[in-house]
Amino acid sequence: MRKKIVSMLLGLCMIVSISARDVDAASSFRDVSSNYWASDAIEYVNSVGIVNGFNDGTFKPKDKITRLQAALIIGRATKVSTNNAPRPKFTDIPTTGEAYRYIAALTAKGVFDNTSQFNPNKNLSRAEMAKILVKAFDLTGSSSKTFRDVKKGHWSEPFINTLVAKGITYGVSAQYFGPTDGVSRAQLAVFIKRTLDGELSEEAAAILKLTNAERSKAGIAPLKLSSEAQPVAMLKAKDMAVNGYFDHQSPTYGSPFDMLKQFGVSYSRAGENLFAGSPDASVAISSWMDSPGHKRNMMDSSFTHMGVGYAKGGPYGHYWVQMFLTK
Repeated sequence: MRKKIVSMLLGLCMIVSISARDVDAASSFRDVSSNYWASDAIEYVNSVGIVNGFNDGTFKPKDKITRLQAALIIGRATKVSTNNAPRPKFTDIPTTGEAYRYIAALTAKGVFDNTSQFNPNKNLSRAEMAKILVKAFDLTGSSSKTFRDVKKGHWSEPFINTLVAKGITYGVSAQYFGPTDGVSRAQLAVFIKRTLDGELSEEAAAILKLTNAERSKAGIAPLKLSSEAQPVAMLKAKDMAVNGYFDHQSPTYGSPFDMLKQFGVSYSRAGENLFAGSPDASVAISSWMDSPGHKRNMMDSSFTHMGVGYAKGGPYGHYWVQMFLTK
């Protein structure tokens, strides 16, 4: 039997007006207010199990991250495979537990130097943070930005340069990066979220560009890429691929509106378009534009922001998600 390639669409009636004002999600931690500068990132990394809070209901956002804690967090964020990772040379860490498995796997990937001492209880510096993010997430990019406290040729310079190019950090001030400063739990949550937001930048940029091209033809204002909704859309696409379904209702997260609420995204209106079957962003856009319900979402002048999700795998091979927001 010849294999049938199917492109699927959903989106009809999946647009809901929540209220005339934004819906604000309450903080999960008693020491992180809803208007705290890093609250969105903290809520996100906690909700997906990357950085957990404490039993007393706090997050302790100002506490410094140790190298061992960083390995655990980066391992969870990257979902690095710990199977058959060669044993590193470190003699100062126990060889059992989740952290050691991640340390071994990340060391094999070149994230950590394979030396005799790992220094697990030493606070992670911003320079070290730059290296592990670039290495762990395979980040690329360059910037002409320089800092007075990062010498030309220093081992951390190219990693810092890449983070600046990717918009993950801009330094502690306009002139200084603070390479020896420690990294707080709140700061690492923000850096992780910014890194994950940019993971699918190529796909997100393609969908955003094509969507706004269609809106421009109709004289409708362009959508902005939402840093809040993009990782949620990405998770929805991955959820469909991993769990083998194609529907607005996720067995893991519920409806798109439930999911946005779970991840602390505030909005007044929201909508979702789904597509599966092709790796080509232009095919997804054309299919949505040919469907009245999906086109209505894409051309809705009240929507101001959008998140884009894309994942490979599952029965249809490629899954695309548009999450629209009115902010």
